[in-house]
Amino acid sequence: VAKQQSVTADTLTITGGASGVENNAAIRGDGNQSVSATGITIQGGANGTDNFGQINAITSSQTINVGTGGLSLTGGGGNSTDRRNFASVFQGGLAGTTQSVTISGGSNVDLQGGTSAGTSVGTDNGSLAFITSDGDNQLIEFTGTGSTISATGGSGGSNNNAGIVARNGSQTIRGSIAAHAPNMVLTGGNDGVPGESNGAQLGAFNGAQNISAQNATLNAGSGLESFALIASPTQTLQFSGNVVLDGATATGLDGGVRIGGRGGAGGSNTNLNMSVGGNLTLSAGTFNGAGIGVTSAATGLTNDIVLTVGGTLAMAPSANAGTRIGSRAVDVQAGTIQVTAGNILMSAGNGVNNVAGIRTLGNVTLVATGSDIVEAVDSNIRANTLTASAVTGLNLDSLNNRITNLSATNTASGNITDPNLAGSLLTITGMSQFAGGSIIIGADDLDITGPVSAP
Repeated sequence: VAKQQSVTADTLTITGGASGVENNAAIRGDGNQSVSATGITIQGGANGTDNFGQINAITSSQTINVGTGGLSLTGGGGNSTDRRNFASVFQGGLAGTTQSVTISGGSNVDLQGGTSAGTSVGTDNGSLAFITSDGDNQLIEFTGTGSTISATGGSGGSNNNAGIVARNGSQTIRGSIAAHAPNMVLTGGNDGVPGESNGAQLGAFNGAQNISAQNATLNAGSGLESFALIASPTQTLQFSGNVVLDGATATGLDGGVRIGGRGGAGGSNTNLNMSVGGNLTLSAGTFNGAGIGVTSAATGLTNDIVLTVGGTLAMAPSANAGTRIGSRAVDVQAGTIQVTAGNILMSAGNGVNNVAGIRTLGNVTLVATGSDIVEAVDSNIRANTLTASAVTGLNLDSLNNRITNLSATNTASGNITDPNLAGSLLTITGMSQFAGGSIIIGADDLDITGPVSAP
């Protein structure tokens, strides 16, 4: 029978060896494990192989309690042949086990990927910095105000990633009360190689993900295919402040920032319900985009997305990369997209793919509760049925739109405009213009099946 392990300390520091092989430093237990300290610092080894630092509940549940000193994990270093100098809090028990990490006193969780020079090292072989659960449930809870989760990808080689993941079960990140919810900063790293980059993520690979936070910033970093990601097949995300997704200066084809389903070639459908109290900003980077929806590494995946934004939803593509909600332009699939915001702004990009896009083969609902919906001329809305409403103007100004059925309402001022893709049929199922403005519809083939009213 595995024995329960309990460790209590003031300040707990775990550091892997500086050279050699398997000079690791760890607290390990086969039974249920409890570790409590004012502050916990785990550092991967500077060189060598398997010189990691770790707290490990090998086959059972794990409870970590941290006070005002916070929890800090930093991956190690090494040359091109060194491997696995990681920093880790790991719960290895499977069905029937859990991981619980409690952060008190307004302290932080800091996760920094390492600097090992090895490239194409394979899964889990880099200098990682991760909190990982293999059990039924992972809970990260904060009991004080002002806390931040910071996860930053490493540099020097590849697979020097950082983050918090539940590999089998659900993941919950929250404050004990709303005021204790943390801020989140996820930043991709530097360097990297094709197919293996340095990134940051919060993920539940197979279970549901529930996050309650204040402000969140996802920045893709400056590496080759570097990334910042919040991912799970099923997500309920609540942010009381602002959320920013920034593609930054990451290079390559598969980097960027995204909120949505599980990533990679084995990616999942997206089922997302996300609320943002402030503004939601999607900014494409120099070469990589910003998206809410399924991964770009797999095809045929669907998006069911509900976004509720108290302020502005702003989608800003760049000359070389787009922003999207839903599907990629080259792989539009089924699903339902509902967006409610104070106002919705889809800015101009550069070309068919490097644009602001909201896309599904299913239905889209866009509601601007405070002012207007503004779509640049090269943006792209694709929907079977688009239901759109605004207060001070409904300006769908792109000839790239591919909408089959349209229902539109504008209530206070401004116009209703909607051109459509050349050669396609647009069916108006209903349109109400209460503002005294104009209704301007551009379509090669137009069918009106519902009432159209204007004062």
